[in-house]
Amino acid sequence: MVTLYHWDLPQPLEDQGGWLNETLIVPAFAEYAAFAFEAFGDRVKLWLTLNEPWVQAVMGYGNGGNAPRVVGSGITDYLSGLNQLKAHAEAWHVYNEQFRPTQAGQCAITLDVVWMEPKTQLALDIEAAERSLQFKLGWFAHPIFSLEGDYPASMKEAVARHSAEEGYPESRLPEMGEEWRLRILGTSDFFGLNHYTTSLVEHSVWPGTGTSFDRDQDTTQSADPAWPESSLGWLKVVPWGFRKALNWIKSEYGDVPVWITENGYADLGELQDLDRISFYRAYIDEVLKAVVLDGCNVVGYTAWSILDNFEWTQGYRYFLHLN
Repeated sequence: MVTLYHWDLPQPLEDQGGWLNETLIVPAFAEYAAFAFEAFGDRVKLWLTLNEPWVQAVMGYGNGGNAPRVVGSGITDYLSGLNQLKAHAEAWHVYNEQFRPTQAGQCAITLDVVWMEPKTQLALDIEAAERSLQFKLGWFAHPIFSLEGDYPASMKEAVARHSAEEGYPESRLPEMGEEWRLRILGTSDFFGLNHYTTSLVEHSVWPGTGTSFDRDQDTTQSADPAWPESSLGWLKVVPWGFRKALNWIKSEYGDVPVWITENGYADLGELQDLDRISFYRAYIDEVLKAVVLDGCNVVGYTAWSILDNFEWTQGYRYFLHLN
């Protein structure tokens, strides 16, 4: 399984706008994908176009947390997200039309999900958790895997409402358009899924009138202090969220085959991998329950990661590899 893009955009493309420049990035990505398919497709039978486009959009082109550190939350994140969907679709069509007949492989996208658990059983919090899932996973999954395509209805409604309240003449969520809706719909041969942790979600009206991706959701996320922590503060060990996430995908998108493309635990490099062993045992057990008891169509699992890796802004301070 080979991933074409994991946030490593060449600087000359970023200098021209990167994922905000549709006329540049969409054809450039399709051309790059075609080159990779032609060069390696005789040996590679499972392709992923993009890894975690949500992170690239929100953290790379929204809040400035990741490279290229563009700050424009609530505007540029949505634009870069749409351009990633378009680029993915074009790459998939290139594979489907030019290479699948002779190479007989599969081409897909991999999306990340934090399971969103309502903090209470109040209706507002239950609705908030569902809304957070749509902003997190549905943003990119719904255009591809749903029957009708386009963004999730709740996401469109929320962004349009906040945009109007903030005085914008139209929604800050860019229109996909009918041609692109149809072009993007169905462009994945399986559902690539990355999952690590769970959040508690409650309804929350953000103060003020500032534009932001977080404010558009009207939610606040937190963690149960009883959940065990890894060395990465955000990665709480909550195995039961995995089963719920897989069932949500089945409920939303039907019997789509799911490849789990990332799942793992961070530590400080201890030689004895006992906590990691416990993590994998508990999480894989939840996957087994989802398959055997719930009928989820999980077709493969890959751990993150067999080797140490550069963990973005965290560098080499934390370790997700198997010892």
